[in-house]
Amino acid sequence: MLTAMIFLPWCYLAYHTFAENTGVHLPLYRRGGRLARHELANVTALSRILCRVEDRYARTYTDVDGNRVVRRWHDGPDSADDFMLDGAGRDGSWYTKLQVGQPPQTLEVDIDMLSPEFYTIMTQSDQGSKYDTFFSTTHVCKPPKYTHQTLNPSGTILGLSPPGTSNSLSRLDAPSFLRQLLNQEMIEHNIFSLTLLDSQTGILSLGSTIASTIEETKTRAQLGLKYLDSLHIPSEIAKMEEEIRGAMAFAIPPGSTHEHHFKWTDVGNGAVSGWHMTLMSGVWVDGVKVLRNQPVLLDINCPFILAPVGIIQTIYDSIPGARSLSSVVGHAQEANTEDTRPFYTFPCLNEIDIAFEIAGWRFPLARSPPTGDDLVHGPAGGRFGLGRVNMSPGGNVSSDGVSTGYCVGVIVETMMGVRKEWRRASMRDVWVLGEPFFRGLGVTVDLGDEKGRASKIGLRVY
Repeated sequence: MLTAMIFLPWCYLAYHTFAENTGVHLPLYRRGGRLARHELANVTALSRILCRVEDRYARTYTDVDGNRVVRRWHDGPDSADDFMLDGAGRDGSWYTKLQVGQPPQTLEVDIDMLSPEFYTIMTQSDQGSKYDTFFSTTHVCKPPKYTHQTLNPSGTILGLSPPGTSNSLSRLDAPSFLRQLLNQEMIEHNIFSLTLLDSQTGILSLGSTIASTIEETKTRAQLGLKYLDSLHIPSEIAKMEEEIRGAMAFAIPPGSTHEHHFKWTDVGNGAVSGWHMTLMSGVWVDGVKVLRNQPVLLDINCPFILAPVGIIQTIYDSIPGARSLSSVVGHAQEANTEDTRPFYTFPCLNEIDIAFEIAGWRFPLARSPPTGDDLVHGPAGGRFGLGRVNMSPGGNVSSDGVSTGYCVGVIVETMMGVRKEWRRASMRDVWVLGEPFFRGLGVTVDLGDEKGRASKIGLRVY
């Protein structure tokens, strides 16, 4: 059964209050935990993940609506729509928790940046997070539609994409979740913000951001170290607080809104409407711009950075010692060349400095050496690594596997736009800035308004 989630004014939301208390702030979690740990890279498993991720982008096609090019789904708005019915509870997806309805029920809600709808899937499976409509008095739903996919997990999907021109990506009649919150005056702005704190936790903000909270936390930590030996002296504490106020006034000017806290770029810039796409004006490696004017799609549920065929070689040619994975394991006769083709490697001990230029600013993707959570739990190579190259047959992790001094890089080659199934999806030459891009950044999307104000993307280094 597919239920369009519409909440009446007395719905309940579990949320955290931060300095910007006009919005709803929810914890984010990654299903299955972090992608890469202190283990040898399982290239076969990484290849399967890559194929599954790419398939998500092939489920739309481009169409002409009047004088505009829009994005539409291949499947119709019915129970045969596999994309809607198999999206909940997948490992690697990011989800939050909402307490909704009357009486309150806690739901695990998967985030989806490719769809605008907010809906629940209820199946006969014991897996997943169920919403009990029988006991709820505050939901409105469509008539049940039964599907052969009754063994898929139950779950709830929160779509965060713009509805698209003429609602080309909307398949349900219910308004978006953000629109419902706006209509109920629970939030003030039609925006959302995503911040990944590490490889498996983050914050989703609806109607606001946590820019002020992050900046104050950073400032207090830095000045706390400076005054560590004198925090027992009242005059020194007062002096520290004065410095904090001065630093905050510079970082977040008093009375300013989210529009002044981020560097903004328009959604679209010639791309097909419907997804969070913009133009990346440059790619920098070790302070040198190696690429210019690359179209990009932002999607937190992609665990890689996907680069088009022919482009990725330019990136790795600029990193000393980097080369394709197939050349590293080429002497192993059992190596699966199809598995190794999209991946590239770099010396694990190399310091990597890669930044993406958007809206006139450079935003770092990776800077070595690893620190904090990555140093304790992450793979060799830090944020730019997916684990050490394994020389065992087939690339599978095994007790007798032998690691090399090379690590698999997080920028991966994609064949989207080259193969037949992507020809109508308008993904040729498009990058996908996935989960690694969101680390350490505040990524805010202003969805515009019903009067025609266009969507835009804001970025800030945290």
